Amino acid sequence: MMQKQYQITFLVLLSLGLTGCATLMGFIFEDKKVEMFAAETDPIKIQDYLEWSVNRLNEDDEDSPDLLARLMPVAVKQANVIDLLEVNPSLYSALTDSLVNIAKEGVYTSDEEEWIEDGFPIAVTKDYLRAAAAYNLGRLDGDTISSQLLVILRKVDSPGVQTVVIKSMLDRLESYKLNLEIQAQAVTALSSVHVNNLVEDTPLSLLVYQIENQLVNLEVINRVLAKKEVYQLSSRNLNYILDVNEGLFIHHLANPGSIQKTELIKNSRLLSALVLPKQAQLDGVLPNFSSTQQRAQRLLLQYVPGLYYYSMYENAPLSDFSLGQLMASLEYLNRYDNYASQAKGRLVALGDDRQAFFNHHQVMNPGVFAATKLKAKERVFESLKDRVEMRPYTYIDFIYSFLYLNYPNDFASYLISAADVAYRKASLDQLQDYYGLRLTTDKEVTDKNKKALLTKISRKQLTRTLAYSAGDFKAYTDKVMPVFVELQAKPLLVSLNQSHKNIIKQAGISHLVNYYIAALEKQDVSARQAYLTPAGQIIALRKRADSKKLFGSLMALPLSETSNMFEQYAFKKSVTSIPSDYLYLGNYLGKYKDTLTPNYSARYASIFSQGVSQAKNEDASLYAGQQGMASLTQETDLQAIKSAIKRRFNQIEF
Repeated sequence: MMQKQYQITFLVLLSLGLTGCATLMGFIFEDKKVEMFAAETDPIKIQDYLEWSVNRLNEDDEDSPDLLARLMPVAVKQANVIDLLEVNPSLYSALTDSLVNIAKEGVYTSDEEEWIEDGFPIAVTKDYLRAAAAYNLGRLDGDTISSQLLVILRKVDSPGVQTVVIKSMLDRLESYKLNLEIQAQAVTALSSVHVNNLVEDTPLSLLVYQIENQLVNLEVINRVLAKKEVYQLSSRNLNYILDVNEGLFIHHLANPGSIQKTELIKNSRLLSALVLPKQAQLDGVLPNFSSTQQRAQRLLLQYVPGLYYYSMYENAPLSDFSLGQLMASLEYLNRYDNYASQAKGRLVALGDDRQAFFNHHQVMNPGVFAATKLKAKERVFESLKDRVEMRPYTYIDFIYSFLYLNYPNDFASYLISAADVAYRKASLDQLQDYYGLRLTTDKEVTDKNKKALLTKISRKQLTRTLAYSAGDFKAYTDKVMPVFVELQAKPLLVSLNQSHKNIIKQAGISHLVNYYIAALEKQDVSARQAYLTPAGQIIALRKRADSKKLFGSLMALPLSETSNMFEQYAFKKSVTSIPSDYLYLGNYLGKYKDTLTPNYSARYASIFSQGVSQAKNEDASLYAGQQGMASLTQETDLQAIKSAIKRRFNQIEF
């Protein structure tokens, strides 16, 4: 039994030894076979070696990268020697497929440790083998190799592999000039080179520039852009194409004689197709433009501004952004249209800072921009009520701001008619009145429109604004009233005075107080009496903070101007009065005590006595009595107040 175990152990060891020897012998044999292959001259035997080479290149698990590196150049050289494409097309195809696959996908090993032990760093070696495959593919004879190089270039991101491929492309440059389609495909392949790999003055970037100079022109770029869906170009690809496009623009602007006008026009229209998302955008929200769309917009606006405007006009029915650009870019376009006219028929004109651009009077028909501008104006104004004003606040403000700048009198006419439209929302009124008030002093607006605008806006105060919530009214006053006070303070006071009865109905009336006071104090002291009724109505609302502000402003006015307001409005009804009302009134009278004639004294005694008798708030009643007795000096008036106090508070004795 023991002897049998020894026999089994010996057989196992022998088997392992033989296997190891076979593997070792295999390596030695393969190395020798590559040497023999390189020295072979018999065409038949070379084909046998090439079949073995294809199988060797296609192995799933590579354990000898150095052998692979030596095999590829030998296989390619011998294939060229026997004209493999002619004598065995299928084997030629298999060889090219093997090289392309290694260049694209690299090689795999299940034993990376062995590679490292043998002195082959994994990442470096794999990248080297890919580059070697690409290089040797480029050395292989045959017309199909040019297209195979493009396949590799589209697939790989390795700068080393890309450098080798582009060198091979330069060696075969004439094959990429056979027709426009092949040139376009070569350029789309170049667009796969990552921008991070194109650092200036690196070997790769210099090679790319060399091949661009040989292959790229506007006609080629136009074909690429026209077939971008067919070529399945990504944003990265398109960004490269547009960068090259800009380079061509710069070249042609510096060399006007090189321009092919038909290709320039075609290019501009193809760029126009890239500036916006394809789907409709009718929400008034600024789209999240892709980097490609942003590039295309900039190229048109900078180099062919007239085409940019025309593109926006054509897209306006389905794009709120485009509709907005018809107004937002107009000042710039008007300036560049003037530059275009100054160019007097030349294709290249000089714009801001003498920067060259393509004259849209030449790229398009001379009258196209002027006609487009008129139609754009009509479109925007026609879109205001049922489109623009249905959008978010910021979009409405955006459109209005440029209508204010570009077409002030037309905008004024529109706002006059809009004031008669049934109330829709406070935020819309806010913007219309804000810009309307600014237009009332604009020199471009007719006097008739200025007057009508001011009348319409003034009539809204404390009438149409009654529909607002307190929050809406605050937003309205914060936006509109600073302009109203600055530009039209007196008409504001007139309007508030006329509608004073509605003060009690206005939600959020406290937000108006500061602006009312500011408008009032812009008038001469002698003229303020005519506009005090709103002050009385607001004091009558018994809001302590508001009353404090108003009394502070009223301190500048003598008794002769305020007394009627106090009697008829502020203290006409004392039932709801609060202590601070009488405190502030007492402070006011204290300032004018020397001018408190018997007539005025009697009138204020009546106000204080009424407060003592009628105020529901007991503290208010006490304050009325206290302030009355402290402020007045006429004995009869003091007795009247004392009597009111005794009637209200029986326990008090004087």
